[in-house]
Amino acid sequence: VENYTFKYHTPTRQSGKGYDLFGYANGSDVLTSSVYDTKALVSSGRKYNFSRAVENTLYRITNSTGGVTEFVYQPNSCSQTFNGSPIEIGIRVKSISVTDKISNKTKIRTFTYENPKSSINFSNLKQDHFISQSGTTSVTTSTVVTQTNLFTASCRIPGMAIENAKIYYGKVTEE
Repeated sequence: VENYTFKYHTPTRQSGKGYDLFGYANGSDVLTSSVYDTKALVSSGRKYNFSRAVENTLYRITNSTGGVTEFVYQPNSCSQTFNGSPIEIGIRVKSISVTDKISNKTKIRTFTYENPKSSINFSNLKQDHFISQSGTTSVTTSTVVTQTNLFTASCRIPGMAIENAKIYYGKVTEE
């Protein structure tokens, strides 16, 4: 019976428990669900952080003979931007190395990704798609209008929920 040992990237000791636009941990201390801040910029609490996105992912498998398989990740990105920032959704495998302790040989497989396409066209999204307006009007001797603007956690446009966005590749090559 073979025994395997699995190692995972452990969460850092940072106190931040925030999540980026796509639901991956980013370690932000700014705990907000709003996409935009009050200056209509992407909230600092919702920005991508690769070192936190890899938390809890498998990085090493050791078998009973001492053979080791290691995984290296990189940001999963596409050529689109959102409000001037590159679209980075989670992680993808950059390389896998397998070391045989008996022969002391290592085989490294690297991956290249081409023709990325997001499941959402981010160029169609505008800031007002993340603002919900509500208000009341009361009529007495003069008309009184009260309006409230609320920054939302997701896009209000049907079918454009950014937290469900995925990146697909036209070509993935193993070298």
